[in-house]
Amino acid sequence: MDYEQFLNKMREEMMASFPGMEVTIRTVDKLQNGSYTGLSFMPAGSNSGAVLNMQSAYEALQKGMPMAAVLEGMRAEVRKALDGRPVMDAGTFLDYEQMKKTLVMQAVPTDKNREMLAGVPHREMEDISIVYRFQIRRSGNSEATALVTNAILAGYGISADQLIKDAEQNAPLRKPLSIRSMGEVLEEMSGGLFSKEEMDAPPLLVATVAGGVNGAGILGYPDFFREATEKAGGSFFILPSSIHEVLLVPEDASMKAQELNAMISDINSQEVSPEEQLSDQAYHYDAEAGIFEKAVDYEERMMDAQAEMLADAMPEFPMESAAEAGASDKMTVLMVDPNCYPVKAEIGTDLKSLQAAVGGNIEVIYPYEDTVGLIMNEEGKINGYPLNRALRGEDGEIHDVIAGPFMVVGLTDENFCSLTPEQMQRYEGLFHQPEFFVKMGRGLMALPLPDDKVHKLDTPEKASRGPEMALGDAGKNVRKAEHGGR
Repeated sequence: MDYEQFLNKMREEMMASFPGMEVTIRTVDKLQNGSYTGLSFMPAGSNSGAVLNMQSAYEALQKGMPMAAVLEGMRAEVRKALDGRPVMDAGTFLDYEQMKKTLVMQAVPTDKNREMLAGVPHREMEDISIVYRFQIRRSGNSEATALVTNAILAGYGISADQLIKDAEQNAPLRKPLSIRSMGEVLEEMSGGLFSKEEMDAPPLLVATVAGGVNGAGILGYPDFFREATEKAGGSFFILPSSIHEVLLVPEDASMKAQELNAMISDINSQEVSPEEQLSDQAYHYDAEAGIFEKAVDYEERMMDAQAEMLADAMPEFPMESAAEAGASDKMTVLMVDPNCYPVKAEIGTDLKSLQAAVGGNIEVIYPYEDTVGLIMNEEGKINGYPLNRALRGEDGEIHDVIAGPFMVVGLTDENFCSLTPEQMQRYEGLFHQPEFFVKMGRGLMALPLPDDKVHKLDTPEKASRGPEMALGDAGKNVRKAEHGGR
């Protein structure tokens, strides 16, 4: 017996068990949970019924459960569903002025629901969409809701903009915003076994609604970001725990978008059922600029702004074009020392000058599609030079770490040359923040070095390297290595 035959059999049996009940086969499309084909039950003279997914009953039959037991279990499910169905007269459904007071919000992933969203009024926030529902019944932590569609709006004769405005006014009253520390939540869940003081490090906030159901919809509340900013004490990262809540993490310079995204992806794959997953992306709210965006976009925006600011503040050196560079014995490069901000420097193009700049024999790598190379000491790791910067692939994963000072140079067909202004700005932004490294298992984690720990070269001239020029902490190791480790 296939599923279609099973549905027809169950329909006949249920009609016999509930005389006067209208029983039909119906396909239901749902946001998040996909679609299913089941049985619709409508009592005589009623304006509301129930639809039950019959897949689990069919699977039980396939695994050997007797048909009589399957039927008895289904009869009980029908009675339970009908007893708990929302009771609302048809006149109320037709009156938008009454129904708008029941509006609530739900957050769903846009890509997974794009086909259905075409017929649903919604507001997109990055890759999340806020949809709107009528809350027909609420009991404890459970509720019955109806999705507002374009067809329903057309029947009411109102616009999507009006719906969103009404939802923003009524949803926070219907389902109030709740922002609590993770310590408070865990203390409540454990019945006091853990105290909130024990669980509040690092600081983490849980944002949801009273009752918790579809709590991530608070992203659409007009006052959410203002209240969250007050709770977090400023800008913050947003981790989409599920469609029922989001986690707020006060901004910390040590947090990297790629690492947050990896953590969310792991949690989704291991802890959250597919129908309750919201996103694999971390987000950021910039309290000063009032911008909600993906964390990766925030990092890129900050890097561009920082690079532009530093480019404006950086003293200008004569810049040769690639064509002119071959005729010059000097070139303008970006010098990157461990524990230091990068500096624009003028370096001789001869081998001796290049070796002096990195403290020994040079090695050149070409990790980017751009016409640039990275010149470094080929024995930096062997000689124990301080780790400097991580090199990452397009996926953000670390594939190598440079030890000791290095420089970013331009390339001609046959030689090194000055960086263009655009290249100077781009790679200053890429390597701007010094990093320190923490061993994690068999790998290394690169973390931004706090600004108060960064060593600064006193003047740009100090970046014009010579054999005796100081190289920050790396320079001490360079000179030590050059003198036999003394």
